[in-house]
Amino acid sequence: MHPPSFSTGFLRFRERDWFSSWSHSGRLILRKTFHVLLVKGQTVHTQKLFGFGSLPPPFGYPYGGLHGFDPERSAAFLAKAPRKEPFHEAIGFKNDNAMLTATTQSLVQDVLYVWQQAQLIAAVKLHAYFIPIPGCKNKHYAILPLSQEYMNEYAPAWNRLMNFQVSLSVWDDPEKELPMRRWRSKFISYTSGIEALVPHQAAGSGVVLVTARPPESGTARDVSTFSSRVEAEKLAWRNRTASPSLSMAYSTTRHGTKGYAESMIQPPTAVDQGVSELTEAMRSTAKAIGVRSFRPLPKVSYLPGKDARYEIALGSLCLDEDRERWPEYLRKVQLGIAIVAGGPGFGKTTEMANNALSMECSFGPVFCSAPSNGAVTNLAVRIDKITAYVCDKYNQMLPEGQETPRSRRRLVVRGYRRQDELAAFKALLKHPKLGEMAALRRLGNESRWRLQLSVAFWVLVLWRSPVARELHVDDKEELHQLQHAVDAREDLANLRAIATGEITWKEYVDNSPAPDAIVAFIMD
Repeated sequence: MHPPSFSTGFLRFRERDWFSSWSHSGRLILRKTFHVLLVKGQTVHTQKLFGFGSLPPPFGYPYGGLHGFDPERSAAFLAKAPRKEPFHEAIGFKNDNAMLTATTQSLVQDVLYVWQQAQLIAAVKLHAYFIPIPGCKNKHYAILPLSQEYMNEYAPAWNRLMNFQVSLSVWDDPEKELPMRRWRSKFISYTSGIEALVPHQAAGSGVVLVTARPPESGTARDVSTFSSRVEAEKLAWRNRTASPSLSMAYSTTRHGTKGYAESMIQPPTAVDQGVSELTEAMRSTAKAIGVRSFRPLPKVSYLPGKDARYEIALGSLCLDEDRERWPEYLRKVQLGIAIVAGGPGFGKTTEMANNALSMECSFGPVFCSAPSNGAVTNLAVRIDKITAYVCDKYNQMLPEGQETPRSRRRLVVRGYRRQDELAAFKALLKHPKLGEMAALRRLGNESRWRLQLSVAFWVLVLWRSPVARELHVDDKEELHQLQHAVDAREDLANLRAIATGEITWKEYVDNSPAPDAIVAFIMD
């Protein structure tokens, strides 16, 4: 299609530069969903050429609707719909599946490309020679002279692979299928300043590795070393077939790193029949050179099945479309990181509150955070409301005639600075009607402290203050026990009296030897 051209005998466009940019320079038209095209021609021919029947089907990414990382499935899609050019840049997406496809495929295809290039590099046997490292008996520098054509062919992936640990496979006879030994190795990105490598620097391209030979591999006769690159090239020219060949097998375990990364590796599996050409090539190559494949990511269950009735009560708060997938998702949380996304009004706060209560049921106390003070307060209030609702729902489902323990509300504390809590608690004892205005103000600004669910709030609840609510029968048993202990102490009678409003602050100060110290002690 030719670029559009415009001519007019009327007034000039007010925004001429902007209009010309997309009419003549190909700039994208943003935020426009309806377009009018003027076509010169007869109506019949125009309808035939531009009718909906002549248009291709609506665009859609050919990668399905599953977005989890599955190398075999992704490789199969790439083999069915190969592309040499990338898709056009997308400004918006028609649905969530298109957005997730663009987001995930950019990563999946990148990983598959680098993996495939690594297998191609590892499958090539190269000539190399070794240099002893002074003071290191079982370590050598391995020099791999590489042609510029070889480097250019794998240049896009080569820089990505330089940071990974490699397994250096050594053959005495290149015709043999299996290598004689494998040594753990690592690339050296910068060789300048290494005195032992100075005689081996020559024109042309190549790479240098540090190899760690296992002690059980044999004696020093296993490795022939050279004092210079010229000496090594002379020997290679006289007896090409006798020089050892090497192949580099890449893995994603960092050099010297143990633990989690190594636990992600499992032995390669056999090649299934009917698998796509790309997948089969990747698998067979990995099997031939001994590269280990990744096992699935470890999963953590936020709902381990301790109490099915409690899980049902939690799930009843989900949206209708989420009630089935919510428990399924929380039972298989990859790496223990649960992600909830959605637009405004889609119930994200409620979902996060549900998840926090699920984690508390499974793992114990949970610490929650959010980007702002208001968001933290909203989340704390939502968790408190939901735990009350879930508790009531749970207790309504208790079977009659059985002594089943009742569910208890979870204790939710919205944390603030200690000085703010102490100042607010003392101010509320003096003037109970202050409410949210009880905390300190800084530089004339309103304090971020809020009464609901604060430490001062829960202390006032225990002291039966009218400023806060009463303890509910289903509140934590520890709160009821603590309140009974407070009621039984005679030395706290004056403080109970001022908290309940029976006496004034002045009367309390007159009858207490150190009122401020007592208040601070109670808060701590």
